[in-house]
Amino acid sequence: MTNTKKSPARRASTLLAWLDRHPVSWLLLGASLLVLSQVRFGIGALAWLAPLPWLRYLRVKRGWRSRLAFGAVACIAWSLAFAKIITAPLPLFFAPLFALPVAALLAIPYLLTPSLRRQLGEAPAVIGFISMMVAGEWLLHTALPMGTWGSAGDTQIEQLALMQLASVTGLHGISGLVYAFAATLESLIASPSTGRVQSTAAVTVTVLLVAVGGQARLALSTSEGTERTRVAAVGTDSHVGQGPLPTPEQIE
Repeated sequence: MTNTKKSPARRASTLLAWLDRHPVSWLLLGASLLVLSQVRFGIGALAWLAPLPWLRYLRVKRGWRSRLAFGAVACIAWSLAFAKIITAPLPLFFAPLFALPVAALLAIPYLLTPSLRRQLGEAPAVIGFISMMVAGEWLLHTALPMGTWGSAGDTQIEQLALMQLASVTGLHGISGLVYAFAATLESLIASPSTGRVQSTAAVTVTVLLVAVGGQARLALSTSEGTERTRVAAVGTDSHVGQGPLPTPEQIE
């Protein structure tokens, strides 16, 4: 009798081939992962994979129509993500107003990466994508009054060990790790060469070392007594868009 049972690697290869034959599936998968991982009620573990489908879509599809489709889906996905934080008295249509600047700026690295790949090669394109995403996040959080909304680093807020990296690199260092893992893994899927295996392994080991180092930092901080300082927060009866907000004198 012939054993027709497929190995896990064979099944994965078949699934990837099917997704490549139906690129819109990559597009919708990326949108779903973004909505599920970002902002309120986000599942942080999904953020490590969220950029991969969109990178893959833009690798297998060419032409201006695919770029327009990507931009439209990115705007819709970010709008759905921001809709999770819209509460009364704000109406739901405020979600796209918050989402569009984030979607527009963070779509640029995705759109430029295929061009970088053709002109400079795979490794520079991966590094360029990571750098552009981190720079885009920094620009958003510097130029707009929305804090760190939309940051990949924000999705890891529950991972206290990993968040210790923020004391060294700031929040965007954590974002860089998230983007690096997704980008190197997508590159490996595209062509499983020795160099790409090594790159993915290096990023994975780096993430593990950061987590172990962060856990050690937490353990040391709780193993010995430290001086505590009592702090307080200034509260108001303010409602969004209605006031009253405290005066500078009251805050002081």
